[in-house]
Amino acid sequence: MKTGMTIEDFASELQRQREAKQDYIADTRNLEFRPSDEGGVRLHGLPDGDLGVRPTAHGQFANRLGVPKKYYDRMNTDAPDLLAENLNHWLKKEPAKRLIRTIDGNVRAFLSDRYRTLDNAEYAESILPVVTELGATIESAQITESKMFIKVTQPGMEEILMRPGAEMGVGHDTFDRVIAAAIFGNSEIGMGTIFFNPAAHTNGCTNLAVIRDVAVRRTHLGSSLGGDDDGVTRYLTDDTRRKSDSALFAQMGDLARASLDGRIFKEFVDNLRLARGEEIEGNPVTAVEKISKHFQLTEDEQGSVLEHLVKGGDLTQYGLHSAVTRAAHDVESYDRSTEMEYMGADIISLPKGDWKTVASVN
Repeated sequence: MKTGMTIEDFASELQRQREAKQDYIADTRNLEFRPSDEGGVRLHGLPDGDLGVRPTAHGQFANRLGVPKKYYDRMNTDAPDLLAENLNHWLKKEPAKRLIRTIDGNVRAFLSDRYRTLDNAEYAESILPVVTELGATIESAQITESKMFIKVTQPGMEEILMRPGAEMGVGHDTFDRVIAAAIFGNSEIGMGTIFFNPAAHTNGCTNLAVIRDVAVRRTHLGSSLGGDDDGVTRYLTDDTRRKSDSALFAQMGDLARASLDGRIFKEFVDNLRLARGEEIEGNPVTAVEKISKHFQLTEDEQGSVLEHLVKGGDLTQYGLHSAVTRAAHDVESYDRSTEMEYMGADIISLPKGDWKTVASVN
């Protein structure tokens, strides 16, 4: 898996963002876009003053106001006056109360006023004691533009996977040591739920496969956040909502404990063992092409998967899953790397018929 931030930097950035971010409930009629001297548009009408707009927020403005994203981006680059005119028209023509999240002089999210503002720092603070209690080790932590991730392993819970017919100690690649793992995460800007997934970590090549179909997720949907009907109001989390959030975070921790008792890990390891005996019967290049189409991998990602499959020399379902999770190291984006870690486990979970389609000579 990708390394991410040091735990010290991770904790420091969580605290910095907690202090820097501001939330507002605003009537869209009080907002105004203006062209910027530096290019693009900036938002006016909030107490923070003249604000830039981050990429995710640009997408949310485009979606909410009904401006096709491709055209939106072209206007923002080539005709910011026209984009500002379009956006200002629809902000006033179709007024609504919206939650606007800001940080570091920029709008980072434009969301429904029913969006539940679950905080990254509070979730991390509630989960880390659970990680310690379970005897787990933080392997990677990152705060990206869209999400927070915490990836952990449990060194005390591991299994040895032998290649079919192999003997322990004969050859360096005849077995893998697989360790129970998990991933915790959240998005503060509407790009996903608060979540927990069990996972499996291969010790030798530090690959992580995240088990998608065993997930604990909670949405950010709540009741209206309130605010003046015709103004702009700073949104502050009240004691009732804070207690409710704390209860949710505690529940996520309890569910994590229950999910990491070893049963899910053992079941997945059993599936990994079976996958070691499922050979790629056809051309490995064709198998990689098929799996790349299935998961919509880019051309570069497909090339990386094929390279690692050939280098690994394990032309099985297990080897293909390992090639995908190893290729996850190579992509620049931490978010995309994590998506590919989910894909690795998805390959193991493919229905028999789907795997035969990938592995067959046709």
